[in-house]
Amino acid sequence: MSRFKNYYFRLSTIDFSEFNKFLFTVIFKGFMKTEHIIPVMIAILLLYFGLNIETQVYVFFPQSNITAYLTFIILQIAIGLIILLIIPFTVILIFNYLCSIVNNISPRLLLPIKIMALVGTFTFTINFLVNQQFRVNEKPLLLAIWLGLYFLLVNMFLSYKDHKHPFKFSRGKAFFTLFFVVLVTKQLTGIFSTILQKINYLQVNPLVNIQPSLCELIVRHPNLKVAPANRTINNSHYFEVTSQGCNLYGNLIRVGFASDYSISLKDNLTPVIENSKPYNYYTRINCYSGTCFVENNIKHLVNHDEYQLIFNSRIDLTR
Repeated sequence: MSRFKNYYFRLSTIDFSEFNKFLFTVIFKGFMKTEHIIPVMIAILLLYFGLNIETQVYVFFPQSNITAYLTFIILQIAIGLIILLIIPFTVILIFNYLCSIVNNISPRLLLPIKIMALVGTFTFTINFLVNQQFRVNEKPLLLAIWLGLYFLLVNMFLSYKDHKHPFKFSRGKAFFTLFFVVLVTKQLTGIFSTILQKINYLQVNPLVNIQPSLCELIVRHPNLKVAPANRTINNSHYFEVTSQGCNLYGNLIRVGFASDYSISLKDNLTPVIENSKPYNYYTRINCYSGTCFVENNIKHLVNHDEYQLIFNSRIDLTR
């Protein structure tokens, strides 16, 4: 309890002018050094791709637009970092400046007032600036991240005053820092995924027309593991053969970037039972730079089929 009282007292009596000076001269200036920022960006990129790949059934990577795609990824990560770190960092600087002006307020009142004001300002900023990037249930998490950033910076400032180094933390503060980094990384992945969905990266059950050659491959070489009466291609509600190719009306997921795309068509209308376990079969159409090919007999256990979860949700993620 004495540690908490001491921590509370130090928070209440912070010199906000010195705090801002620390943020500018130590944190901001140090981070912007080339030898610091490049390893950080590389680490974030590698961490993001690792997390993203682990959470996907199928990772789509456009082969004819790699440069544009990577540029887009870096841009979206930058947007995510702006939302998660730069905007609240700026708000904190402004608050520190205002608090330094009203430093005649009692120290016991200043900290609660500042925290409440921060929460109010963060909430307003989230609703005003980044409302389109988040669903309603994600906003409290973003608010928690922004508040976490504030306390992380405060801890670094206090550590710098005590030890002349911003990262000499106690065990509790070190665990808090680790938790904050994990939380930010997870939310960064969520921001990137949401933005991808909004630029037509992923569509659920769109109306699609495929060229005659691909249509012929699908029709002439159906998945024999699926009974004819259970096949999507035999149901006119989902599949239609025309002189211009095939029209796909549903039971599919399309992933694409620029001219490259992949269509995963679920072969079965109801799960196929094998060895008392339900499975879904997919036919995947891949097109890169105008060259297309078909993968058949792709099999997923229903309970571990993320595509099935998307179908069950009936949510078009591009809206």
